[in-house]
Amino acid sequence: MTELLNLTPGTPGLIGIASDHGGYELQEFLPRMLRQADHEVIDFGDGQLRLEDDYPDVIVPMARAVACGAVTRGVAICGSEVGASIIANKVEGVRACLIHEAFSAHQGVEDDDLNMICLGGLVVGHALAWDLVQIFLRRASAARSGITAGWPRSQSSKPCIELSAMDLSSFAGKPVDPATLIDVPRLVMAYYTETPDPAVPAQRVSFGTSGHRGTSRERSFNEGHILAITQAICRYRQREGITGPLFLGMDTHALSIPALASALEVLAANGVKVMLAERDEYTPTPVISHAILGYNRGRRNGFADGIVVTPSHNPPQDGGFKYNTFTGGPADTVATGWIERMANQLLEARLDGVERITLGRALSSATTHRWDYVSAYIADLDQVIDMAAIRAAKPTLGVDPLGGAGVHYWGRIAERNGVDFTVVNTAVDPTFRFMTADWGGQICMDPSSVYALQPLIMMKDRFDLSFACDNDHDRHGIVTRSAGLLPSNHYLCAAISYLFQNRPRWSPAAAIGKTVVSSHLIDRLANRLGQELFEVPVGFKWFVERLFDGSLGFGGEESAGAAFARRDGTLWTTDKDGITAALLAAEITARTGRDPASDRISAPATPKQKKLLSGLTPQQFTPTELAGEKILSVLTHAPGNGAPIGGLKVVTENSWFAVRPSGTEDIFKIYAESFRGADHVRCVLQEAQALADHVLMEAPASPEITSAWSER
Repeated sequence: MTELLNLTPGTPGLIGIASDHGGYELQEFLPRMLRQADHEVIDFGDGQLRLEDDYPDVIVPMARAVACGAVTRGVAICGSEVGASIIANKVEGVRACLIHEAFSAHQGVEDDDLNMICLGGLVVGHALAWDLVQIFLRRASAARSGITAGWPRSQSSKPCIELSAMDLSSFAGKPVDPATLIDVPRLVMAYYTETPDPAVPAQRVSFGTSGHRGTSRERSFNEGHILAITQAICRYRQREGITGPLFLGMDTHALSIPALASALEVLAANGVKVMLAERDEYTPTPVISHAILGYNRGRRNGFADGIVVTPSHNPPQDGGFKYNTFTGGPADTVATGWIERMANQLLEARLDGVERITLGRALSSATTHRWDYVSAYIADLDQVIDMAAIRAAKPTLGVDPLGGAGVHYWGRIAERNGVDFTVVNTAVDPTFRFMTADWGGQICMDPSSVYALQPLIMMKDRFDLSFACDNDHDRHGIVTRSAGLLPSNHYLCAAISYLFQNRPRWSPAAAIGKTVVSSHLIDRLANRLGQELFEVPVGFKWFVERLFDGSLGFGGEESAGAAFARRDGTLWTTDKDGITAALLAAEITARTGRDPASDRISAPATPKQKKLLSGLTPQQFTPTELAGEKILSVLTHAPGNGAPIGGLKVVTENSWFAVRPSGTEDIFKIYAESFRGADHVRCVLQEAQALADHVLMEAPASPEITSAWSER
């Protein structure tokens, strides 16, 4: 039996309950008793008596949740208990039985590994039903579990806090209130029970800067989305002739395990060879890229690709689904556009055309294999980072994985390479209760945020250097004793300067890649180093082609993401790698003995406003000066590849600003930088804000959305 979703010892697990109108009174009674007994309960009904309902509509979603492990045990109720038992046992992986006396309640678990009890609302009374459920659960807890879910317990049924305020939230940088944590059971239940409506734009499949993201309770990330996207990816593979294995990984967000299970059911049904992590280990985004490239190296056909189930640094309630092509990096807009259109067609057809088998069959399929991602990645690290230099210098290093996919990697890296790492937090908890709130009062695993990274910053004097990565470990945050958290643009400059002067085997023609909203210090640095500058729109996918063909030595973006070549100049990854970016800081410290002024304003924006901002043209910006300096250029396309930047950038000799909507959140961002000091950059920001305000007057924001903040 697979270890997928194995129950953490001592965790009570989640109990699912579902009933039609025949068991309505028991459905009201049993959840109340279970919660009083300190059980976590997912109610698959809506709490209302509906005489027209039919038991398959509520029993089947719960049975699927039990089968894939999102729910530990199930209680199914109908009038006679017969129908519930019949329909539940049609779901592979479910072992359900009608129970009306105590002996069968415990014997069914001990001898037959029963994972769902079926009760008759018109057959057993309240007292007997409660006795039977208690016996069933006690025996289930004592018995050897099958496929069960290891969700940590949530202490609240309230959704993640959302604040609306001028400037910075008063909660920023502080421990989160337990009452604001996500309700994991409700989130998982909504994933299986809520059906997206493709006629509603917010509920359609939509690939932003990197994959599809959303949340189940808003019907933007549900089982229907994942089934449709995965089937579309299968068809894309057929269309492109991709016949090698698909490397499949996930992070630690609450919706990642259910989504991975759904994806595997479709992939196996389509005959796709899938590589799952050994021991169901969480898998960082760069590790998937590394695995794809390692498999494809030297091949002329039979190429591999991959899927990473992650919303990256997004809040705990979100889910995400990214597709990486045979190049190892995020799929380009042509590929994601095709997949998005096909997935939405499948949603419109109510998933008609989606091939799917049960999770049990998918796991035991001849096309499903296990892959040791951890060992393969860690064994190659010294080819990209001078681990010997770090080992010899013996710096004290602190690491905070922020509860993410790399949580079990850092100890292995330290052990293999003989370096002194202290992992300051090893917790994995989908509520992320150990985080401090980000600028808006929400939990957000952003390693470039001084608010989210407060616990590590407070420990900066304990270590020579410390660092953190976001949930899928494709972004980095570097904390030094002297400066605290380094601004991401500043560290990009430090990394570029060091790499291009300390990698003698790199090609002299290797270019430096940056996004249009990254610091112009990089432009000046590239000029000083004599390297080509390759400037692209926001989104790491724009770097993939040139990283893949070896003409780009380094690619970095303003949001603390970067990838660079191996020490010999050959390809490492084509996706962002927060692990190597963090370790590079340790190498810089080890070899130099030293620690390795831009502003950004963000504010909420409606979809209509975001569309207006992304369609800005040079003609809409009529001034000839910016903050007292002559405007040299107004850009809507990236100089490096001519692709639209999704906004507008204005450049003078000593300053610049860019305004663009976020590809993953309902906000717009204004970036600005000046080489003439803080007062000048504030003037630049004011003029940029005036332009944005003028554009947004054409589509005013909702009255209740008024927040804005400044992040330095």
